[in-house]
Amino acid sequence: MAIFIFFPIQKRAGTKAASLPNQVAEPIKKQRSRELHELAKVMKQSVNQAFLGKTYPVLWEAYTEAYHDKQLAFGYTPNYLRVATVVDAGQSLENQLLNAHLLEVKDETVFAELKTT
Repeated sequence: MAIFIFFPIQKRAGTKAASLPNQVAEPIKKQRSRELHELAKVMKQSVNQAFLGKTYPVLWEAYTEAYHDKQLAFGYTPNYLRVATVVDAGQSLENQLLNAHLLEVKDETVFAELKTT
């Protein structure tokens, strides 16, 4: 999976960038940045969708707020897909490598169910 990192080059006095010709105007930089962020989001969604229906090992790392009467656990697959699963309140998956079946994408997170076998 590709991770996109982009940022506008800042024009700072005394740097090579400050003296380059044909500087791009700030409004154009901001527009291009918005477009690239949106494209990256669409591409990430497409990549996440491609892995649905498959089972992968997930290294479980963290928890969030309560989710109904349960909680969400978060982790990553070997190819860095961010995965969430619903677990009982107080259940700990932290620092465990457990298989998860990838079910659906919500925002930029893949939701999965734990596989016990």
